Amino acid sequence: MANPITSTKPKKSPYVPQMGDFVVYFRQGHELYVDEVKKSGVYKIDESSLPWKTHEIEVQEFCKIIDMNIIIKPPRLVNLKLGVVDQYNNLT
Repeated sequence: MANPITSTKPKKSPYVPQMGDFVVYFRQGHELYVDEVKKSGVYKIDESSLPWKTHEIEVQEFCKIIDMNIIIKPPRLVNLKLGVVDQYNNLT
């Protein structure tokens, strides 16, 4: 079976992010995820890297994936850099 991170065939689930994808970022979902990671101690989170610490983030943001970093060691993580798409479909 192919590794889902390196899969090249489209499928509905699980979603594997790709450069240039348009996504909706939900701040509350990210905050809840961070809280669970902290509680369980799965890995250390750099508080200064959290987007709501350095940017004004709305409840939801329409974004485009502009950079990504895949960490293979356990736990397997995909770190995404998102560019917010403004009302005229331009990155801000």
